[in-house]
Amino acid sequence: MPYVALLERRWAEGCRNGAQLWRETREAGFRGGQRVVTEWVTRQRLASQPERAASALAAPSRQRLALLLTGDPADWTSEERLYLERLFSLSPEIATLHDLAQRFGRMVRQHGADDLTPWLAEALESDLRSFAEGLRQDLAAVWAALATPWSNGQTEGQITRLKLIKRSMYGRAKLDLLRIRVRAA
Repeated sequence: MPYVALLERRWAEGCRNGAQLWRETREAGFRGGQRVVTEWVTRQRLASQPERAASALAAPSRQRLALLLTGDPADWTSEERLYLERLFSLSPEIATLHDLAQRFGRMVRQHGADDLTPWLAEALESDLRSFAEGLRQDLAAVWAALATPWSNGQTEGQITRLKLIKRSMYGRAKLDLLRIRVRAA
């Protein structure tokens, strides 16, 4: 960038405003966009504060954070691991939520019905209180889902498929046409 000398001189003079520096370089004949100059200013700021540059971690989106907290820690990248370790050190409540979510996931995958009662007691004392209340309201069904090997997943899948076929016909279906489409699918 041929206008770097101008930028560096103004930076040394104390001008830290990216928009102002862009206007000055534009007056000097620079034809680039404001973003080019503001990114240069950002790099200069980070270079002048090495402790800030080392700690700058990009925060994941809310959805990605929820997936990280409930997913397998073995799937975390090194940046995500560093971010979450720092987050857990700053917020013990989030570390507790992560632990509860991981334990609940293991309980569901391993059909650990015996672990449900102590888990519920802990969850009721945490920020997962409303989720735990919902489970407690239908405790018999939750316990049965954890204690038995059966699942109605196949049935639910077939019902979903049938509804999709029915909706795709958009009112044109009598039972005979629906039967033909279900058999064809």
